[in-house]
Amino acid sequence: MDEFKKVLILGANSDIAKNIAHQLSKKKYKLTLISRNIDEIKFFLDRLNINTKEIEFICMDLKEIDKFQLYYENLKSKHDIVISAIGELSKDTDSHKMNLIDQMINSNYIYPAKCLEVISNIFLRENSPKEKIILGISSVAGDRGRATNFYYGAAKSAFTVFLSGLRQKLSKSKITIITVSLGFVDTKMTKEEKIPNLLNTNPETIAKKIIECVEKKKLFYVPIRWKIIMTIVKLIPESIFRKLNF
Repeated sequence: MDEFKKVLILGANSDIAKNIAHQLSKKKYKLTLISRNIDEIKFFLDRLNINTKEIEFICMDLKEIDKFQLYYENLKSKHDIVISAIGELSKDTDSHKMNLIDQMINSNYIYPAKCLEVISNIFLRENSPKEKIILGISSVAGDRGRATNFYYGAAKSAFTVFLSGLRQKLSKSKITIITVSLGFVDTKMTKEEKIPNLLNTNPETIAKKIIECVEKKKLFYVPIRWKIIMTIVKLIPESIFRKLNF
């Protein structure tokens, strides 16, 4: 990854994104972090003795896509790597939240897709001789709908398909699109979930694996055991799957 120096992280206040920023800062990458909550990111990195003065922090709500587009259009020097960690998780059993579908689809599909569409179009227009990498963090929840989180899973499925289409669209360019599908991660987003320790992974380990995905320019399930798990899950006949409780 020595040839890549400038990294943009969208949704940088997630536990995974903060750990990615930590790992990349140790490798001396020039970071730009965008989030609605910059203070929390700075506090996290300061505790790890990272010099935050060398990091660019942009306080922005990424649902304001016009504002984001204007910001990115006006950048004189574009990034080499863009990582989207935008997303949130709510239980689909929270039926009192009448706007839950909109919330899940917007946060996990619409906002990240619009941001990456803006960036990829600008990359294409500039036609830089330097290779660019765009990585989107998705979820194994998008592989098959489950009763407890199918709004979230449907949005992640849409985001995965979006990244697949974008990858094909840009296949003849110097822009590489990487999809990372995550299994359970021990973060603030999943703190209320009852997840077996065997299936859970800490965000620091996930961050290292995501950086490996960038290095190898490959699509990955992270951790890799989720590829096996989800292959089995997808093979279960619908007549049986609908009766399962997991």
